[in-house]
Amino acid sequence: MELIVILNPSSGNRKATSFYQDILRPFLEAVEIPFELLETETNGDGERLGRKLRARWDEDTQSQQGGSENVVCAVLGGDGTSHELITGFYHDLFRAQACTSLDTNSSQPPRLEIIPIPMGTANALFNHLHPPGFIPPTPESTLESQLVDKFISTEQDRQNLSSVLSYLDHRRTSSSSTSASQTNRRSSTLVSLPLQKTSIYAAGQEDPIDSFLSHIVTSTALHASLLHVSETLRNDHPGLERFKLAAEKVIDVEFEATLRLFPPPPLTSSASSTASPAVSTPIELFSPASGKFHPVPSASSGVFLQGPWAYCLASTLVTRLEPQFVILPLLERIPPKEGGPGTADLILVRPGRGKAVREAHKEEDRRSQWQGRVRKALGGAYRDGKHVDEVLQDPIESPEGGAEPEGEVQVYRCAGWEWTPTRTSELSHLVCADGAIHQIPDGGRAVCQVVGGLEQLVWVWK
Repeated sequence: MELIVILNPSSGNRKATSFYQDILRPFLEAVEIPFELLETETNGDGERLGRKLRARWDEDTQSQQGGSENVVCAVLGGDGTSHELITGFYHDLFRAQACTSLDTNSSQPPRLEIIPIPMGTANALFNHLHPPGFIPPTPESTLESQLVDKFISTEQDRQNLSSVLSYLDHRRTSSSSTSASQTNRRSSTLVSLPLQKTSIYAAGQEDPIDSFLSHIVTSTALHASLLHVSETLRNDHPGLERFKLAAEKVIDVEFEATLRLFPPPPLTSSASSTASPAVSTPIELFSPASGKFHPVPSASSGVFLQGPWAYCLASTLVTRLEPQFVILPLLERIPPKEGGPGTADLILVRPGRGKAVREAHKEEDRRSQWQGRVRKALGGAYRDGKHVDEVLQDPIESPEGGAEPEGEVQVYRCAGWEWTPTRTSELSHLVCADGAIHQIPDGGRAVCQVVGGLEQLVWVWK
């Protein structure tokens, strides 16, 4: 299957079409990379295109007419466009199912490779892969280097095509070499995308009413709410500023919910003929005092935490949501162990853990203290993720028995979490998956878990 170009003309500042016509198309034609253009037509249409590509792959495989192992898509859009593409492409795996791992007895689904071209608003995935200071690859071929200079006139356009240039470099080297160095180069520019699966349950129901995947972030509380509110501002404020405007509208909201954290599954070793006993893996909490993660005592049912909450967001990979907003720095600073159980980092902000909020007697005083704690907690994300290193200065209870002081924010490393709203407030019932907003029904809950068995399925070109 040839390269597929997914174009979302409505993404971000609506510059994707002109970028394709003026830069990407003539460049791909000049370097002789065959491609097919698929364009979204309505909001959410990326899922339809994902289903279309999957159906085509299935037909090619069944007819034995060269069904490719990989499907490669250059995505001219934002995080939402790639989210829709993945959701549609793998719609048969988890939709309306309670499972959280790939069925290894079923036929292996195709591998999807994404080449991100950042035409969205936040472009969190692209910004994670290409942080400030990233230098785009330079073609080794003189001719290709000349073509880059001809069609890519600005440094910003060159940055936007970083992943395309990596893919181009791979195509050139793979056609002329099968050496170990070529394999190493591919592994350094192709990154696995661990996925999270979220299921929405109605009150008293054991089967989900909806299930969806996310490859960037899953969130509730302030992050989900500001994205929900920001959609009403998109026409007048298509850029990043609309997120800050939306945040001001919900920064003082106290999101009431019960949160349950799930421990990673036990690890087993089958290296010998006799499998080793399963080894339990604990939920971990980061300590700013020691700069390390420490195990959290928990029952098999997990760890239960009470709100009210300001912020709740999880990711398996992405450290930053904007170029300067590093919300989950520990994914890079202390990366999860290779070969270990699938985990996500979950960041929580609970201003009520401090005396200043808890002991405020007047509503306006509590609201002022609440806002101040939220601004301080999230403001550190704009200082290269320093918020995770701040110690809570006024805990309700002082640490006992030599226990380390708590952080201003809490970062847990776990296999998943369950969010059960305890109020009828609409905002407490919102769940965000890669920017797509979903609703928890009254009395219902959302369960988000890292999906096992998909580590080698979805990849992104760096």
